[in-house]
Amino acid sequence: MTKHSIIFFYLCLFCLFTSGVIAQSKKYLSPDEYGKWQSLGATAISPNGEWVAYQITVQEDNDTLFVINKQTQTRYKLEFASSPEFSKDNQWLAYRIGLPFKEAEKLREQTKPIEYKMVLLNLVSVKK
Repeated sequence: MTKHSIIFFYLCLFCLFTSGVIAQSKKYLSPDEYGKWQSLGATAISPNGEWVAYQITVQEDNDTLFVINKQTQTRYKLEFASSPEFSKDNQWLAYRIGLPFKEAEKLREQTKPIEYKMVLLNLVSVKK
């Protein structure tokens, strides 16, 4: 065997060994974990750029709308909320409010409509 053949042989052994170790360390998802996946939903920025709103949607759980003032670091966490829309004067946030995931799922199974409400949040006085 030549020197290059020996090096190639050991390199192949090393690759086989490390690929086996990497394959053993992989985690596999169970179907129960699929429902916990989160993704970014609707987003909005106020006209003056002071406020940011973003929705986190969860595959099989309650969605949440987060509203943050970039200057004062004021934060609101609005459960079951979606579709944020700021007013042109930067004083109000309109958003849609739904139902908890399990209640909405029951209505879907019964082929009943899901009723949503609209909420106005005053960003100055914090009144809804």
